[in-house]
Amino acid sequence: MASPQLENGYTRISNELLKAIVPAKLNGTQYSIVLALIRSTYGYHQTSRDLGVSFFHKVTGRNRRQIAKELQELIDMKIIIVEQQHTYGQCRVLKLNKDYDSWDFTKKGMLQKQHRGMLQMTHSPMLQKTH
Repeated sequence: MASPQLENGYTRISNELLKAIVPAKLNGTQYSIVLALIRSTYGYHQTSRDLGVSFFHKVTGRNRRQIAKELQELIDMKIIIVEQQHTYGQCRVLKLNKDYDSWDFTKKGMLQKQHRGMLQMTHSPMLQKTH
């Protein structure tokens, strides 16, 4: 039987920030990435940390390709900020963007995908095939 106790550790995060994250229109993988980032930064009293796709894969158990795609989308939506790009042997330094007013959900779904032999934007009804 699980018995979590504050004495065994906790992650300090403002209620205001949690209030912004909860209703955000994110998918399950994106929520997992955001929560893993919060745990890995705020959980250790840091605001940023060098984290790679392998870390998120290990922590969330999600597919590496899916993690890479969703992480990039979170960066594009300005929910996660890249403080420092990766270099040889060093992961990107990531942090949660606490300025939730700057989060840009218009970027959600902007990644292109291959669908029935046609390249189309996943969010735009104007680019859908008409008969």
